[in-house]
Amino acid sequence: AIRQAWTIVVTANPRNEIQAFRVTVGSDPLFATVKADRRARIQETAINAEALLPGGPYDLWRDDEPSRRVKDLASAFAEHPRLPKMLRVQEILATIDRGVQDGLFVASLPRPDRTVKTWWRTPVDEAARSEPALELLLPGAATLSDLDPGVLGPGILPGLWNGESIIVAAVIDYFSGGRTVMAPREGYDEPVDVPACAVSAVEAAIAEAVRQGRLWLLNGPASFQGEPLPAGVLTPAAALRAPLDPLPVQRLMADALPDAWTSDEATVLALSVALAGQEGRPIPWAVLRRAVDDAIASRWLETTPGSDAWPCDVAGAAAVVLRPPVAFEPSSVTSKAAESRAAYTCSAVLDPAALQDLVDALPDIVKSAAGVPLEFRLDVALGNGGKDVGADTLESIDKLLREVNPDLRLRR
Repeated sequence: AIRQAWTIVVTANPRNEIQAFRVTVGSDPLFATVKADRRARIQETAINAEALLPGGPYDLWRDDEPSRRVKDLASAFAEHPRLPKMLRVQEILATIDRGVQDGLFVASLPRPDRTVKTWWRTPVDEAARSEPALELLLPGAATLSDLDPGVLGPGILPGLWNGESIIVAAVIDYFSGGRTVMAPREGYDEPVDVPACAVSAVEAAIAEAVRQGRLWLLNGPASFQGEPLPAGVLTPAAALRAPLDPLPVQRLMADALPDAWTSDEATVLALSVALAGQEGRPIPWAVLRRAVDDAIASRWLETTPGSDAWPCDVAGAAAVVLRPPVAFEPSSVTSKAAESRAAYTCSAVLDPAALQDLVDALPDIVKSAAGVPLEFRLDVALGNGGKDVGADTLESIDKLLREVNPDLRLRR
């Protein structure tokens, strides 16, 4: 009888009119029953951020008001009965943050040094959400302190990209202020304002997007992606494109780039020139460097004995010579190895890194071969026939080798 006596809910409806309705009481707690009834308008999840806009159903902005304090927006749900009853302020802040990430608002926080930090299409810092001075601005009335590099890629900002490429000047103009673009919604297009942003901040965002590999920048012979931009490359006429996909190892081989290969050898510079000819534009050095790294790691290519060391910067690309791995020649095996009567043998050319890998695996190899004769025969090759090795270098290495075994002596 007591439970049935408490069945009338009195609240304010969206028109701020007193409304009373009856709920059916069951075995659930009474508040859960009231909360489940949509007429009670009790909300414990984030609401639609678009409802917070001027002219929205909640009517939270005064006429011609370009900004509102976040704390005022959050407290409004506790002050005005016509608004949904939000159980926790965290859900209101989450709604506001979602509106900032969707580009509906710009969050702005004054700093002690009188500068301003803004957020647009990026999450608001957790610490900043609780600051009393944090404001929400409409994008058309805001000037961004900085720009998130992640928003500059194709297909993110409405009206920015209209083709496969865009020049830097067009990006700067997009954020010059006073621009309205059509943004696609669910089945319709809606006009939205674009905030202003200083040219220096836009250029900094472009440079960071290129460094992060989010954009590919082309300016004459310059081609950059995934590395810092040198001074002078980021000009208004520079073109931006979607990032180039990683190059498969097969794209570097002779059958794919015949113009780069001569007598089963190719310099990294020749590969770069040949790839640029195929693509119709220069290949970013970071993309080519990764492809060469993958080719060497997967044993599709190796550096020749006379090659400069890899990796290198773009200036040294002409001196790095690559070739397919050369089969181990029986003539290079020592006489002792040739006379071996072992049941099983193998041979390979090991660079210092691979030899270190062998040393690391040696305890497991010895353990697995317990009770079976096991020995290693070592050839050491230093330098090449075209370049002489300095006497000091030769003596130093020869001394270290003799400390391992007296038979290890370097000879011509």
